[in-house]
Amino acid sequence: TSGIEAALQNTALRSDFGGSEFEPAIVTSPVDFPWALVTVIFRPFPFEAGNLQALLIALEGTALLLFALYRWRWVLAALTSARRQPYVAFAAFFIGMFVIGFSSFPNFGLLVRQRVQVLPFILLLLCIPPLRDRRERPVGA
Repeated sequence: TSGIEAALQNTALRSDFGGSEFEPAIVTSPVDFPWALVTVIFRPFPFEAGNLQALLIALEGTALLLFALYRWRWVLAALTSARRQPYVAFAAFFIGMFVIGFSSFPNFGLLVRQRVQVLPFILLLLCIPPLRDRRERPVGA
């Protein structure tokens, strides 16, 4: 195993405690990234909650997931604007590195507390509207 992969495995072994542990989605190849993104950003899901506090956090993650699915075009528009808007490129890079770094944490409690760092960047991608077609613009605009 490579140095990064070994470090992620070691983190997973040291963080598996406290009653909110789960099987982590460690990123070892690009194929692993989508499930790791869902795990790090949106989980736990409501059916994974074991108490009221976990249920509230699960509802928050579910609401964010539904909002992201509703705004998928906006996310694509934001990502395509990354060359014009360096802050968007930074946000996408930060989200990617955050997901890779925290994908090895097998504890929802730890993930939820650390997720606060990345939420502003996620919301940024959800708030950049797609460009409208020139034919849709009013005259004089």
